[in-house]
Amino acid sequence: MRFFSAKKMIYPVIALVVCLMAASGAWAAWTARAPMNVARDGSASGTFSGKFYVYGGYDGTNLVNSLEIYDPAANTWSTVNQATGVRDITGTETNGKLYMFGGHFNGLLIDHFEKSYDPATGILSDEIPRLPLTAQANCVTYTTTIWGQEIFVFGGADNNGNLVQSVLAYNPALKTWREATVIPAEYLTGGPAMGLAGSTVYLMGGQNSSGPVGNVVAYNIRTDTWYTLNMGTIKIPRRFPTGHIVPNVRDRFFLIGGNQGMAAFPSQAVAIYDPAVRLSWEISESLPEGVSGNTTFLAGSDSEGYVIYVAGGINLEQLRTNKVWSLKVDNGRGILPWQQAPDGTDLNGNDTDDNLEPDRIKVVKTFTGNALFGVDLNEYKDQGFKIESIQALPSSAISSAPRTFPVGLVTFKIKTPTIGAQVVATLRLNYDTPANNIWYKWSYFTGWYDYSAYVTKVNSRTFRVLLIDGGWGDADGVADGVITDPIGPSIPTPIVEDELTVILPDSGGCFINAIFG
Repeated sequence: MRFFSAKKMIYPVIALVVCLMAASGAWAAWTARAPMNVARDGSASGTFSGKFYVYGGYDGTNLVNSLEIYDPAANTWSTVNQATGVRDITGTETNGKLYMFGGHFNGLLIDHFEKSYDPATGILSDEIPRLPLTAQANCVTYTTTIWGQEIFVFGGADNNGNLVQSVLAYNPALKTWREATVIPAEYLTGGPAMGLAGSTVYLMGGQNSSGPVGNVVAYNIRTDTWYTLNMGTIKIPRRFPTGHIVPNVRDRFFLIGGNQGMAAFPSQAVAIYDPAVRLSWEISESLPEGVSGNTTFLAGSDSEGYVIYVAGGINLEQLRTNKVWSLKVDNGRGILPWQQAPDGTDLNGNDTDDNLEPDRIKVVKTFTGNALFGVDLNEYKDQGFKIESIQALPSSAISSAPRTFPVGLVTFKIKTPTIGAQVVATLRLNYDTPANNIWYKWSYFTGWYDYSAYVTKVNSRTFRVLLIDGGWGDADGVADGVITDPIGPSIPTPIVEDELTVILPDSGGCFINAIFG
Protein backbone atom coordinates (compact mmCIF):
# COMPACT_ATOMS: atom_id res chain seq x y z
CA MET A 1 0.00 0.00 0.00
CA ARG A 2 1.05 3.60 -0.62
CA PHE A 3 0.12 6.47 1.63
CA PHE A 4 -0.78 9.90 0.34
CA SER A 5 -1.14 12.85 2.67
CA ALA A 6 -3.61 15.45 1.51
CA LYS A 7 -5.75 18.29 2.70
CA LYS A 8 -9.37 17.67 3.57
CA MET A 9 -11.61 19.13 0.86
CA ILE A 10 -15.07 20.52 1.60
CA TYR A 11 -17.55 20.60 -1.33
CA PRO A 12 -21.23 21.58 -1.43
CA VAL A 13 -21.77 18.07 -2.80
CA ILE A 14 -21.64 14.42 -1.85
CA ALA A 15 -18.16 13.15 -2.75
CA LEU A 16 -17.26 9.65 -3.76
CA VAL A 17 -13.78 8.21 -4.27
CA VAL A 18 -13.15 6.24 -7.45
CA CYS A 19 -10.05 3.99 -7.60
CA LEU A 20 -8.67 2.85 -10.95
CA MET A 21 -6.08 0.22 -11.74
CA ALA A 22 -2.83 1.52 -13.18
CA ALA A 23 -2.06 0.57 -16.76
CA SER A 24 0.19 -2.45 -17.08
CA GLY A 25 3.57 -2.14 -18.74
CA ALA A 26 5.20 1.30 -18.56
CA TRP A 27 6.39 2.77 -21.85
CA ALA A 28 10.16 3.08 -22.18
CA ALA A 29 11.23 6.71 -21.85
CA TRP A 30 14.36 8.27 -23.37
CA THR A 31 16.69 5.66 -24.87
CA ALA A 32 20.48 6.04 -25.15
CA ARG A 33 21.75 5.71 -28.72
CA ALA A 34 25.24 5.36 -30.18
CA PRO A 35 27.23 8.50 -29.29
CA MET A 36 28.69 10.86 -31.87
CA ASN A 37 32.38 10.41 -32.64
CA VAL A 38 33.11 13.97 -31.50
CA ALA A 39 31.47 15.85 -28.63
CA ARG A 40 30.18 19.17 -29.95
CA ASP A 41 27.62 21.93 -29.64
CA GLY A 42 26.54 24.73 -31.99
CA SER A 43 26.29 22.53 -35.09
CA ALA A 44 24.17 22.80 -38.21
CA SER A 45 22.09 19.77 -39.09
CA GLY A 46 19.83 18.25 -41.71
CA THR A 47 18.08 15.01 -42.65
CA PHE A 48 18.57 13.22 -45.98
CA SER A 49 17.27 9.80 -47.03
CA GLY A 50 16.49 8.91 -43.43
CA LYS A 51 19.97 9.80 -42.15
CA PHE A 52 20.98 12.71 -39.90
CA TYR A 53 23.85 15.06 -40.80
CA VAL A 54 25.70 17.13 -38.17
CA TYR A 55 28.09 19.79 -39.48
CA GLY A 56 30.79 21.69 -37.56
CA GLY A 57 30.43 22.90 -33.98
CA TYR A 58 32.74 23.37 -31.02
CA ASP A 59 34.23 20.70 -28.72
CA GLY A 60 35.09 23.05 -25.84
CA THR A 61 38.64 23.72 -27.05
CA ASN A 62 38.63 23.66 -30.83
CA LEU A 63 36.26 24.22 -33.70
CA VAL A 64 35.08 20.91 -35.13
CA ASN A 65 35.97 20.49 -38.80
CA SER A 66 34.15 17.25 -39.46
CA LEU A 67 30.73 16.22 -40.68
CA GLU A 68 29.09 13.23 -38.98
CA ILE A 69 26.26 11.13 -40.38
CA TYR A 70 23.92 9.05 -38.22
CA ASP A 71 21.97 6.07 -39.50
CA PRO A 72 19.11 5.53 -37.02
CA ALA A 73 18.24 2.13 -38.50
CA ALA A 74 21.76 0.80 -37.84
CA ASN A 75 22.39 3.07 -34.82
CA THR A 76 25.83 4.01 -36.18
CA TRP A 77 27.78 7.21 -36.86
CA SER A 78 30.23 7.77 -39.70
CA THR A 79 32.59 10.72 -40.16
CA VAL A 80 33.25 12.75 -43.29
CA ASN A 81 36.32 14.94 -42.83
CA GLN A 82 35.05 17.79 -44.91
CA ALA A 83 33.88 20.79 -42.95
CA THR A 84 34.99 24.32 -42.32
CA GLY A 85 35.73 24.75 -38.62
CA VAL A 86 32.76 26.86 -37.57
CA ARG A 87 30.30 26.95 -34.66
CA ASP A 88 26.91 28.50 -33.87
CA ILE A 89 25.64 28.02 -37.39
CA THR A 90 22.14 27.25 -38.52
CA GLY A 91 21.06 25.09 -41.39
CA THR A 92 18.07 23.74 -43.23
CA GLU A 93 17.72 21.15 -45.95
CA THR A 94 15.91 21.52 -49.26
CA ASN A 95 16.31 20.23 -52.81
CA GLY A 96 18.72 17.57 -51.57
CA LYS A 97 21.21 20.01 -50.02
CA LEU A 98 22.02 21.39 -46.57
CA TYR A 99 22.15 25.21 -46.60
CA MET A 100 24.08 26.88 -43.75
CA PHE A 101 24.38 30.46 -42.51
CA GLY A 102 26.13 32.53 -39.82
CA GLY A 103 28.66 31.27 -37.29
CA HIS A 104 31.81 31.89 -35.25
CA PHE A 105 35.33 31.27 -36.52
CA ASN A 106 38.27 31.39 -34.09
CA GLY A 107 36.17 33.33 -31.61
CA LEU A 108 35.19 35.99 -34.16
CA LEU A 109 32.04 36.44 -36.16
CA ILE A 110 32.44 35.30 -39.73
CA ASP A 111 32.03 37.84 -42.49
CA HIS A 112 29.46 35.92 -44.51
CA PHE A 113 29.41 32.18 -43.90
CA GLU A 114 26.96 30.97 -46.51
CA LYS A 115 27.56 27.47 -47.80
CA SER A 116 25.69 24.47 -49.12
CA TYR A 117 26.55 20.79 -48.74
CA ASP A 118 25.40 18.13 -51.18
CA PRO A 119 25.34 14.71 -49.45
CA ALA A 120 25.05 12.92 -52.80
CA THR A 121 28.38 14.29 -54.07
CA GLY A 122 30.04 15.28 -50.80
CA ILE A 123 30.71 18.76 -52.20
CA LEU A 124 30.79 21.82 -49.93
CA SER A 125 29.95 24.81 -52.12
CA ASP A 126 30.17 28.61 -51.96
CA GLU A 127 27.27 28.90 -54.39
CA ILE A 128 25.15 31.07 -52.06
CA PRO A 129 25.59 34.78 -52.84
CA ARG A 130 26.32 37.26 -50.08
CA LEU A 131 23.50 38.59 -47.97
CA PRO A 132 21.92 41.89 -49.10
CA LEU A 133 24.18 44.83 -48.25
CA THR A 134 21.25 46.63 -46.65
CA ALA A 135 20.84 43.77 -44.20
CA GLN A 136 23.07 43.06 -41.21
CA ALA A 137 26.03 41.57 -43.06
CA ASN A 138 28.04 39.94 -40.26
CA CYS A 139 25.73 37.83 -38.13
CA VAL A 140 25.75 34.75 -35.96
CA THR A 141 23.02 32.59 -34.40
CA TYR A 142 20.53 32.95 -37.20
CA THR A 143 17.40 30.82 -37.23
CA THR A 144 16.21 29.37 -40.54
CA THR A 145 13.34 27.46 -42.07
CA ILE A 146 12.20 26.43 -45.53
CA TRP A 147 8.81 27.32 -46.99
CA GLY A 148 7.81 26.97 -50.62
CA GLN A 149 10.83 27.74 -52.76
CA GLU A 150 12.59 29.94 -50.22
CA ILE A 151 14.77 29.65 -47.12
CA PHE A 152 13.90 32.21 -44.46
CA VAL A 153 16.69 33.51 -42.22
CA PHE A 154 15.59 35.23 -39.00
CA GLY A 155 17.43 37.55 -36.64
CA GLY A 156 20.95 36.96 -35.44
CA ALA A 157 23.55 39.05 -33.61
CA ASP A 158 26.10 41.48 -35.00
CA ASN A 159 29.83 41.81 -34.29
CA ASN A 160 29.04 43.77 -31.12
CA GLY A 161 26.62 41.19 -29.78
CA ASN A 162 23.56 43.29 -30.58
CA LEU A 163 20.45 41.42 -31.70
CA VAL A 164 19.27 42.27 -35.20
CA GLN A 165 15.72 42.34 -36.54
CA SER A 166 16.27 41.34 -40.15
CA VAL A 167 14.25 38.67 -41.93
CA LEU A 168 15.73 37.51 -45.24
CA ALA A 169 14.45 35.05 -47.83
CA TYR A 170 16.79 33.11 -50.13
CA ASN A 171 15.68 31.32 -53.29
CA PRO A 172 18.17 28.47 -53.98
CA ALA A 173 16.93 27.94 -57.54
CA LEU A 174 17.37 31.58 -58.53
CA LYS A 175 20.23 32.23 -56.09
CA THR A 176 18.61 35.49 -55.02
CA TRP A 177 17.89 37.21 -51.71
CA ARG A 178 14.99 39.44 -50.70
CA GLU A 179 14.12 41.25 -47.50
CA ALA A 180 10.91 40.69 -45.51
CA THR A 181 9.26 42.57 -42.64
CA VAL A 182 11.62 42.71 -39.67
CA ILE A 183 11.04 41.12 -36.27
CA PRO A 184 9.21 43.52 -33.88
CA ALA A 185 11.89 45.11 -31.70
CA GLU A 186 10.04 44.54 -28.43
CA TYR A 187 9.94 40.78 -29.09
CA LEU A 188 13.52 40.39 -30.27
CA THR A 189 15.43 37.67 -28.39
CA GLY A 190 18.62 35.68 -28.79
CA GLY A 191 18.31 31.92 -29.15
CA PRO A 192 14.59 31.50 -29.78
CA ALA A 193 13.22 28.13 -30.81
CA MET A 194 11.47 28.16 -34.15
CA GLY A 195 8.63 26.07 -35.49
CA LEU A 196 6.79 26.09 -38.80
CA ALA A 197 3.10 25.15 -39.05
CA GLY A 198 1.44 25.72 -42.40
CA SER A 199 2.66 29.08 -43.65
CA THR A 200 3.30 30.51 -40.18
CA VAL A 201 6.65 30.65 -38.39
CA TYR A 202 6.64 30.71 -34.58
CA LEU A 203 9.56 32.12 -32.57
CA MET A 204 9.35 30.79 -29.01
CA GLY A 205 11.34 31.84 -25.97
CA GLY A 206 14.94 32.99 -26.18
CA GLN A 207 16.78 35.50 -24.01
CA ASN A 208 16.96 39.26 -23.70
CA SER A 209 18.97 41.49 -21.36
CA SER A 210 16.79 40.42 -18.42
CA GLY A 211 17.24 36.69 -18.98
CA PRO A 212 15.27 33.89 -20.63
CA VAL A 213 11.72 34.75 -21.69
CA GLY A 214 8.67 32.70 -22.60
CA ASN A 215 7.19 34.99 -25.25
CA VAL A 216 5.81 33.61 -28.51
CA VAL A 217 5.50 35.64 -31.72
CA ALA A 218 4.34 34.49 -35.13
CA TYR A 219 5.17 35.48 -38.70
CA ASN A 220 2.85 34.62 -41.58
CA ILE A 221 4.95 34.11 -44.69
CA ARG A 222 2.05 34.49 -47.12
CA THR A 223 1.04 37.91 -45.81
CA ASP A 224 4.48 39.07 -44.56
CA THR A 225 2.83 39.95 -41.22
CA TRP A 226 3.91 39.56 -37.59
CA TYR A 227 1.45 38.60 -34.83
CA THR A 228 2.26 39.33 -31.20
CA LEU A 229 -1.05 39.47 -29.28
CA ASN A 230 -2.58 36.51 -27.43
CA MET A 231 0.11 34.11 -28.61
CA GLY A 232 0.57 32.58 -25.16
CA THR A 233 3.89 31.71 -23.54
CA ILE A 234 6.02 28.59 -23.35
CA LYS A 235 6.46 26.56 -20.19
CA ILE A 236 9.83 27.21 -18.53
CA PRO A 237 11.37 30.23 -20.31
CA ARG A 238 14.63 29.18 -21.96
CA ARG A 239 17.32 30.18 -24.44
CA PHE A 240 17.50 27.48 -27.08
CA PRO A 241 20.40 26.26 -29.24
CA THR A 242 21.53 28.37 -32.17
CA GLY A 243 19.18 28.01 -35.11
CA HIS A 244 17.00 25.58 -33.15
CA ILE A 245 14.20 24.27 -35.37
CA VAL A 246 11.89 22.36 -33.05
CA PRO A 247 10.38 18.98 -33.93
CA ASN A 248 6.85 19.44 -35.26
CA VAL A 249 4.59 16.45 -34.62
CA ARG A 250 1.09 16.92 -36.03
CA ASP A 251 1.44 20.71 -35.69
CA ARG A 252 2.55 20.59 -32.06
CA PHE A 253 6.07 21.79 -31.26
CA PHE A 254 8.39 19.94 -28.86
CA LEU A 255 10.65 22.32 -26.92
CA ILE A 256 13.65 20.36 -25.63
CA GLY A 257 16.50 21.39 -23.33
CA GLY A 258 18.01 24.87 -23.57
CA ASN A 259 19.40 27.24 -20.96
CA GLN A 260 17.35 28.26 -17.93
CA GLY A 261 18.28 31.42 -16.03
CA MET A 262 21.11 33.90 -16.53
CA ALA A 263 23.63 31.31 -15.30
CA ALA A 264 23.21 29.19 -18.45
CA PHE A 265 21.74 26.23 -16.56
CA PRO A 266 21.13 23.37 -19.05
CA SER A 267 17.53 22.24 -18.80
CA GLN A 268 16.00 18.76 -18.74
CA ALA A 269 12.55 20.13 -19.53
CA VAL A 270 10.49 18.93 -22.47
CA ALA A 271 7.40 21.00 -23.21
CA ILE A 272 4.83 21.20 -25.97
CA TYR A 273 3.53 24.37 -27.58
CA ASP A 274 0.33 23.98 -29.57
CA PRO A 275 -0.04 26.95 -31.93
CA ALA A 276 -3.68 26.17 -32.70
CA VAL A 277 -4.78 26.72 -29.09
CA ARG A 278 -1.73 28.81 -28.12
CA LEU A 279 -1.03 26.73 -25.04
CA SER A 280 2.15 25.17 -23.67
CA TRP A 281 2.55 22.37 -21.16
CA GLU A 282 5.31 20.11 -19.88
CA ILE A 283 5.25 16.40 -20.62
CA SER A 284 6.26 13.83 -18.03
CA GLU A 285 9.21 12.47 -20.05
CA SER A 286 12.01 14.89 -19.14
CA LEU A 287 15.49 14.54 -20.65
CA PRO A 288 17.75 12.11 -18.74
CA GLU A 289 20.13 15.02 -18.12
CA GLY A 290 20.14 18.76 -18.74
CA VAL A 291 21.51 19.86 -22.09
CA SER A 292 21.85 23.04 -24.13
CA GLY A 293 23.41 23.75 -27.52
CA ASN A 294 22.12 20.39 -28.74
CA THR A 295 20.99 19.29 -32.18
CA THR A 296 17.51 17.81 -32.58
CA PHE A 297 16.11 15.53 -35.29
CA LEU A 298 12.70 14.08 -36.04
CA ALA A 299 12.08 10.78 -37.80
CA GLY A 300 8.88 8.96 -38.70
CA SER A 301 5.49 9.47 -40.28
CA ASP A 302 1.84 9.82 -39.30
CA SER A 303 1.24 6.10 -39.87
CA GLU A 304 4.44 4.81 -38.23
CA GLY A 305 4.67 7.34 -35.43
CA TYR A 306 7.46 9.78 -34.64
CA VAL A 307 10.78 9.58 -32.78
CA ILE A 308 12.77 12.61 -31.58
CA TYR A 309 16.58 12.41 -31.39
CA VAL A 310 18.71 14.78 -29.30
CA ALA A 311 22.45 14.83 -30.06
CA GLY A 312 25.41 16.58 -28.43
CA GLY A 313 25.33 19.93 -26.65
CA ILE A 314 26.58 21.16 -23.28
CA ASN A 315 25.77 19.23 -20.10
CA LEU A 316 25.35 20.29 -16.47
CA GLU A 317 29.14 20.17 -15.96
CA GLN A 318 29.45 22.73 -18.78
CA LEU A 319 31.27 20.12 -20.88
CA ARG A 320 30.52 19.28 -24.49
CA THR A 321 28.86 15.91 -24.83
CA ASN A 322 28.58 13.36 -27.60
CA LYS A 323 25.58 11.59 -26.10
CA VAL A 324 22.52 10.85 -28.20
CA TRP A 325 19.04 10.13 -26.86
CA SER A 326 15.77 9.21 -28.54
CA LEU A 327 12.13 9.33 -27.45
CA LYS A 328 9.10 8.05 -29.30
CA VAL A 329 6.49 10.81 -29.07
CA ASP A 330 3.73 9.45 -31.31
CA ASN A 331 2.46 5.89 -31.60
CA GLY A 332 1.23 6.25 -35.17
CA ARG A 333 -2.27 7.16 -34.00
CA GLY A 334 -1.65 10.68 -32.71
CA ILE A 335 -1.12 9.61 -29.10
CA LEU A 336 1.89 9.98 -26.80
CA PRO A 337 2.97 6.35 -26.25
CA TRP A 338 2.99 6.66 -22.45
CA GLN A 339 -0.60 7.96 -22.58
CA GLN A 340 -1.85 5.07 -24.72
CA ALA A 341 -4.73 3.12 -23.18
CA PRO A 342 -3.92 -0.37 -21.85
CA ASP A 343 -4.38 -3.28 -24.24
CA GLY A 344 -7.93 -4.59 -24.10
CA THR A 345 -9.53 -1.20 -23.41
CA ASP A 346 -13.08 -1.21 -24.80
CA LEU A 347 -14.84 2.03 -23.88
CA ASN A 348 -17.33 1.74 -26.75
CA GLY A 349 -18.36 -1.77 -25.68
CA ASN A 350 -18.10 -3.45 -29.09
CA ASP A 351 -15.82 -6.28 -27.90
CA THR A 352 -12.87 -4.85 -29.86
CA ASP A 353 -9.73 -3.31 -28.38
CA ASP A 354 -10.07 0.45 -28.86
CA ASN A 355 -6.38 0.63 -29.76
CA LEU A 356 -7.11 -1.51 -32.83
CA GLU A 357 -9.76 0.79 -34.33
CA PRO A 358 -8.15 4.26 -34.46
CA ASP A 359 -10.39 5.34 -37.35
CA ARG A 360 -13.33 5.07 -34.96
CA ILE A 361 -12.11 5.88 -31.46
CA LYS A 362 -8.96 7.11 -29.75
CA VAL A 363 -8.41 6.76 -26.01
CA VAL A 364 -5.79 8.18 -23.64
CA LYS A 365 -4.89 7.83 -20.00
CA THR A 366 -5.65 11.12 -18.28
CA PHE A 367 -2.83 13.27 -16.92
CA THR A 368 -4.10 12.85 -13.35
CA GLY A 369 -6.43 10.35 -11.73
CA ASN A 370 -5.44 7.30 -13.83
CA ALA A 371 -8.72 7.52 -15.74
CA LEU A 372 -9.38 6.81 -19.43
CA PHE A 373 -10.88 9.34 -21.84
CA GLY A 374 -11.91 8.54 -25.40
CA VAL A 375 -13.23 10.41 -28.44
CA ASP A 376 -15.49 8.31 -30.69
CA LEU A 377 -16.39 9.32 -34.28
CA ASN A 378 -17.78 5.99 -35.44
CA GLU A 379 -20.83 7.39 -37.25
CA TYR A 380 -18.66 9.98 -39.05
CA LYS A 381 -15.59 7.95 -39.99
CA ASP A 382 -16.96 7.17 -43.48
CA GLN A 383 -17.82 10.83 -44.10
CA GLY A 384 -14.22 12.08 -44.11
CA PHE A 385 -13.94 13.08 -40.46
CA LYS A 386 -10.78 11.93 -38.70
CA ILE A 387 -9.46 12.13 -35.14
CA GLU A 388 -5.98 13.48 -35.89
CA SER A 389 -4.63 13.32 -32.35
CA ILE A 390 -5.61 13.24 -28.70
CA GLN A 391 -3.52 14.17 -25.68
CA ALA A 392 -4.06 14.47 -21.95
CA LEU A 393 -2.64 17.55 -20.25
CA PRO A 394 -2.68 18.98 -16.74
CA SER A 395 -5.32 21.56 -15.91
CA SER A 396 -2.40 23.73 -14.75
CA ALA A 397 -1.53 24.21 -18.44
CA ILE A 398 -4.25 26.87 -18.41
CA SER A 399 -4.30 29.45 -15.62
CA SER A 400 -7.28 30.69 -13.58
CA ALA A 401 -9.33 27.50 -13.81
CA PRO A 402 -12.87 28.25 -12.54
CA ARG A 403 -13.29 24.79 -11.03
CA THR A 404 -11.33 21.65 -10.20
CA PHE A 405 -10.59 19.07 -12.91
CA PRO A 406 -10.04 15.72 -11.13
CA VAL A 407 -8.59 14.00 -14.21
CA GLY A 408 -7.03 17.05 -15.85
CA LEU A 409 -7.89 18.08 -19.41
CA VAL A 410 -7.89 16.43 -22.80
CA THR A 411 -7.15 18.22 -26.05
CA PHE A 412 -7.93 16.61 -29.39
CA LYS A 413 -7.91 17.57 -33.05
CA ILE A 414 -10.54 16.49 -35.55
CA LYS A 415 -9.96 16.96 -39.27
CA THR A 416 -13.15 17.78 -41.16
CA PRO A 417 -13.93 16.98 -44.83
CA THR A 418 -15.06 20.54 -45.54
CA ILE A 419 -14.34 23.99 -44.12
CA GLY A 420 -16.85 24.96 -41.42
CA ALA A 421 -18.22 21.43 -40.99
CA GLN A 422 -19.83 20.35 -37.73
CA VAL A 423 -19.70 17.04 -35.91
CA VAL A 424 -21.28 15.51 -32.82
CA ALA A 425 -18.45 13.58 -31.17
CA THR A 426 -19.02 10.97 -28.48
CA LEU A 427 -16.88 11.35 -25.35
CA ARG A 428 -16.38 8.08 -23.46
CA LEU A 429 -15.00 7.70 -19.93
CA ASN A 430 -14.26 4.64 -17.81
CA TYR A 431 -15.69 6.08 -14.59
CA ASP A 432 -19.02 7.46 -13.45
CA THR A 433 -19.13 11.25 -13.62
CA PRO A 434 -21.23 13.41 -11.27
CA ALA A 435 -24.98 13.52 -11.88
CA ASN A 436 -24.80 17.22 -12.78
CA ASN A 437 -21.27 17.34 -14.10
CA ILE A 438 -20.19 20.60 -15.77
CA TRP A 439 -18.00 20.51 -18.88
CA TYR A 440 -15.60 23.41 -19.31
CA LYS A 441 -13.70 24.44 -22.41
CA TRP A 442 -11.09 27.09 -23.08
CA SER A 443 -10.07 29.31 -25.97
CA TYR A 444 -7.58 32.17 -26.15
CA PHE A 445 -10.43 34.46 -27.27
CA THR A 446 -12.81 33.92 -24.35
CA GLY A 447 -10.78 32.08 -21.72
CA TRP A 448 -12.66 29.45 -19.72
CA TYR A 449 -16.36 28.95 -20.45
CA ASP A 450 -19.12 26.50 -19.53
CA TYR A 451 -19.80 24.27 -22.53
CA SER A 452 -22.40 22.05 -20.89
CA ALA A 453 -25.23 23.45 -23.05
CA TYR A 454 -23.60 21.78 -26.06
CA VAL A 455 -23.02 18.46 -24.31
CA THR A 456 -25.76 15.82 -24.15
CA LYS A 457 -25.51 13.17 -21.45
CA VAL A 458 -26.16 9.61 -22.66
CA ASN A 459 -25.20 8.04 -19.34
CA SER A 460 -22.71 8.75 -16.55
CA ARG A 461 -19.82 7.58 -18.77
CA THR A 462 -20.94 8.70 -22.22
CA PHE A 463 -21.56 12.19 -23.58
CA ARG A 464 -22.29 13.70 -27.00
CA VAL A 465 -20.67 17.05 -27.77
CA LEU A 466 -21.38 19.45 -30.65
CA LEU A 467 -18.28 20.86 -32.36
CA ILE A 468 -18.19 23.28 -35.31
CA ASP A 469 -15.07 24.11 -37.30
CA GLY A 470 -14.50 27.82 -36.69
CA GLY A 471 -17.49 27.99 -34.33
CA TRP A 472 -18.73 26.40 -31.13
CA GLY A 473 -16.16 24.09 -29.60
CA ASP A 474 -13.28 25.04 -31.89
CA ALA A 475 -10.68 26.68 -29.66
CA ASP A 476 -8.87 28.57 -32.41
CA GLY A 477 -12.09 30.03 -33.81
CA VAL A 478 -10.84 29.56 -37.37
CA ALA A 479 -12.73 27.64 -40.05
CA ASP A 480 -9.74 25.77 -41.45
CA GLY A 481 -10.80 22.13 -41.62
CA VAL A 482 -9.46 21.32 -38.14
CA ILE A 483 -11.40 21.39 -34.88
CA THR A 484 -9.15 21.68 -31.85
CA ASP A 485 -10.65 21.26 -28.45
CA PRO A 486 -9.22 21.51 -24.89
CA ILE A 487 -12.02 20.19 -22.65
CA GLY A 488 -12.58 18.51 -19.30
CA PRO A 489 -15.23 17.49 -16.75
CA SER A 490 -15.10 19.63 -13.60
CA ILE A 491 -16.22 19.67 -9.98
CA PRO A 492 -16.40 22.67 -7.61
CA THR A 493 -13.09 24.04 -6.38
CA PRO A 494 -12.74 22.77 -2.79
CA ILE A 495 -12.26 24.69 0.43
CA VAL A 496 -9.16 23.42 2.26
CA GLU A 497 -9.74 22.39 5.88
CA ASP A 498 -7.62 20.03 7.96
CA GLU A 499 -5.38 17.23 6.74
CA LEU A 500 -6.40 13.64 6.17
CA THR A 501 -4.60 10.58 4.87
CA VAL A 502 -5.84 8.54 1.92
CA ILE A 503 -4.54 4.98 1.45
CA LEU A 504 -3.85 4.18 -2.19
CA PRO A 505 -3.48 0.61 -3.50
CA ASP A 506 -0.07 -0.24 -4.96
CA SER A 507 -1.61 -1.11 -8.31
CA GLY A 508 -3.23 2.22 -9.03
CA GLY A 509 -4.45 5.54 -7.76
CA CYS A 510 -7.56 7.30 -6.61
CA PHE A 511 -9.18 10.57 -7.48
CA ILE A 512 -12.17 12.35 -6.01
CA ASN A 513 -15.21 12.78 -8.19
CA ALA A 514 -18.46 14.31 -6.98
CA ILE A 515 -22.23 14.17 -7.14
CA PHE A 516 -23.82 17.61 -7.11
CA GLY A 517 -26.45 18.27 -4.46
